[in-house]
Amino acid sequence: MNKHFSEFTPILITSPEKRCGTTLVQRLLCSSDDALIYGEECAYDVNMAIAIFHQKRMQLAIQEKNSDQMLHDLLSGKTSQWIARLLPTASHYLKHVEEGFVHLLNGFDTYANSQGRSVWGAKLPAWNAAQIKLIKSYIPNTKVVYIARPLKDCVRSAKAQSMFRTDEDVRLFCQQWKTNNIEYTQIRNEPWLLQIEFNDLINNSHKTIKKLESFCSIKNIRIDVLRDKVNDQFALRPTKITEYIDPANLSQKEKNIVQEFSYL
Repeated sequence: MNKHFSEFTPILITSPEKRCGTTLVQRLLCSSDDALIYGEECAYDVNMAIAIFHQKRMQLAIQEKNSDQMLHDLLSGKTSQWIARLLPTASHYLKHVEEGFVHLLNGFDTYANSQGRSVWGAKLPAWNAAQIKLIKSYIPNTKVVYIARPLKDCVRSAKAQSMFRTDEDVRLFCQQWKTNNIEYTQIRNEPWLLQIEFNDLINNSHKTIKKLESFCSIKNIRIDVLRDKVNDQFALRPTKITEYIDPANLSQKEKNIVQEFSYL
C-alpha cells in the first residue's frame, strides 16, 4: 500500500556545489547495513515529484471553480465552449497526480526495505535551500546532511575533472558555491539539518562518523571507506585504469577568483 508524502523519512545529502564530498558521504552511509542512499537521478525524481505536485496544487487552487464548471457544462451537453484545458474534477485530478508521485517515492522506500535497509535517501550536490524547504513542506520527516568544503579545494577538484573551459566557468562555479552557502545559513540551525565539514570527515573521522550515525539513526558506518579515494566519475569506462584524479593546480587568475568569493 502506498504511503502518503508525510510518511516518508528520506535522508537528503547535499553541498554548496559539486566536488564537495556528497558521493563520499553517500558511500559512507551505504557502508552501513541500515542505509541505502540513491544517486542523483533519484534525487532529481524527488525534486520533480514535489515540484510538479506543488505547481499543480497551486494552479488548481486558482482554477478549480472554472475548471469544474467547464467539465460540468460539457457533461451536460454544452459543447460550444473552449475546452482545450479540460480536466477531470480538480479534486480527482490532484488526488491521482499525488498518488502517482507517492508511488514513485514508495518504490525507493520499499526497495530499500526489501534489502533490509530501513533508511533511504538520495544525494545531489548544490541542492538549493528553496528546493529543500519545499520538500520539507510536503515530507516533513526529511533530514538533510549538508557537507561543506573550502572553495579552493572544490575548484581544484573541479578543474581536475575538466569542469571548466574558461575563467568565467570558474567564476560561475564560485558564485554558486557562495550563493548556496549564504542561503543555507537560514536553515543551518534547524534540527533536521546536519552540517559537516569535509576536512573534519578526513581529519576527525571517528567523531564525524559518530555524528552521521546518530543523525541518520544508523549503525556501523565503515571508516575504511575513507581510505578508498574514488572521485573519477568515468571510472567504469574500459579505458580507465584509476578511480582517483589528483586535484589540479590553479592559475593566478583562478586563485584571484577563488579569493574573491571565499568570504561569505
